[in-house]
Amino acid sequence: MGLERAELVGLYERYTSTAATSTASQGTHTGAFVGIAPTGRRISTQELVIYRFADGKIVQCWGDLFPVVRDALTAPAHVTT
Repeated sequence: MGLERAELVGLYERYTSTAATSTASQGTHTGAFVGIAPTGRRISTQELVIYRFADGKIVQCWGDLFPVVRDALTAPAHVTT
């Protein structure tokens, strides 16, 4: 999957060690993604991500990108993503 653009859409909550964010990404499916052969399909996604920080670095993150990308790549061609 070739990521061409990623953008932080919003920072919703920031505590000492965690932050909740919304991101938007665009890319073209140019390589295998969890067993789905490259389709050349261009997709756009939005994701909610929660990050945990330690010593000024991201040490953990939770997000829902996997099902969003999987569904976009396996949707019928007439469905826009």
